[in-house]
Amino acid sequence: MLTLRISDELNDRIAALAEKSGRTKTYFVLKVLTEAIEDLEDEIWAENVARSVLEARSRGEVGIAIDWNQAMEEMRADDLANHNERNKSAVSEKTKSRRSRAHK
Repeated sequence: MLTLRISDELNDRIAALAEKSGRTKTYFVLKVLTEAIEDLEDEIWAENVARSVLEARSRGEVGIAIDWNQAMEEMRADDLANHNERNKSAVSEKTKSRRSRAHK
């Protein structure tokens, strides 16, 4: 559970989106957070790779070359694993929410 304080202006903008689209404010907040977290995870991954390359160069190592297709395949596998994990979590949260509403 997360409690988040936002400005009235931001709340009004989210409420307007929800009303216009027929979706909930929660839908939009979760969508934005999910996309932002994915971007941050990619950014951190890139920073770690850059740091590793710089450390390897400082030790006089040229670096490891891998095939482009292999690198893309590994990245897709990581993305798929992360996507599947996020979907499991989202389904679990939706189920909890439905159960909670059903008991009210």
